[in-house]
Amino acid sequence: MSKKQIKKIIFMGVGCALLLIVGTIYSLLYNDGRWVKNMDMSEYVFSYKDIPMLVIGALIALYAIYIVII
Repeated sequence: MSKKQIKKIIFMGVGCALLLIVGTIYSLLYNDGRWVKNMDMSEYVFSYKDIPMLVIGALIALYAIYIVII
């Protein structure tokens, strides 16, 4: 792998980590910690406030897939 590619991977990983931290803080402050604290998925009801954490989770999953493919 070239240095440019390694820098790109590290930059994306740091970005995902920062997004996860921001999403966790958002969830704790504005969403009653629904995606941070333990919850019973059988009682889960979707709320528009869940969208940021779902998007962040999808981005982290895409990053993991990208790492595996490379």
